[in-house]
Amino acid sequence: MRAIWAIYAFLPLLLIPGAVGTWFACPSSCGRMTLALVFSILGALAMCLGLMRWPSIHWELAEAYVQAGTEARPALDAVFNGLNLYLGNYIGEFLGEMALAIFFLLSGISMKAETNYPKWLAWSGIVFSLLFMLGAFRNITGVVQPIADINNGLLPLWMIVLGVALIRYSKRDDTSSRSYVPE
Repeated sequence: MRAIWAIYAFLPLLLIPGAVGTWFACPSSCGRMTLALVFSILGALAMCLGLMRWPSIHWELAEAYVQAGTEARPALDAVFNGLNLYLGNYIGEFLGEMALAIFFLLSGISMKAETNYPKWLAWSGIVFSLLFMLGAFRNITGVVQPIADINNGLLPLWMIVLGVALIRYSKRDDTSSRSYVPE
C-alpha cells in the first residue's frame, strides 16, 4: 500500500512534459508560455509534495498512533490534522491547483495569439482555467464545492482535449528554431 501511494504521489510530475509540449506548440508567445511552464512545474511539485505526505509522514504518524497510549493520541491527531491541512489542502490542493489553473489560463491566452488554433479551443482553456481557479478555493469555503465537483470531471476531459488539439493544430516547422526573445 505504501509503494502504491508513493507511485501515485509522483503522477502529477507527468504534467511537466505536457507543459513543455505546450510551450513548444505556442512559439509566438515565448515569454507567456515560459511563465506558464514555470507555473506548471510549481503546480506539479506542490501536488506531488501534498500527496507524498501519505506514504511518508502520515504513514509514520499512523504507526505511532497504533503504538501510542490514550494520552499521546490527541497530540498525534493534532500533528496529523495540521500536516493534512498544510501539506494536503493548502500546498498540494490549493497552491498546486491554482498554479495549474494559471498554466491553463496562460496557455489559452497563448493559443488565442496563435493562428493555427481554433478560437473555441483558446476560449475553452480560458473558461476552464477560471472555473478551475474558483474550484481551488473549496478548502477555504464550501460555497465553491459544486464548482470543484464539476472540475473533477472536466479536468481529465480538458487535458485530453488539450493534448489532442496540441498534436492536431500545432505547427510542424522543423526547420526553424525556437526564439528565446521575450514578447
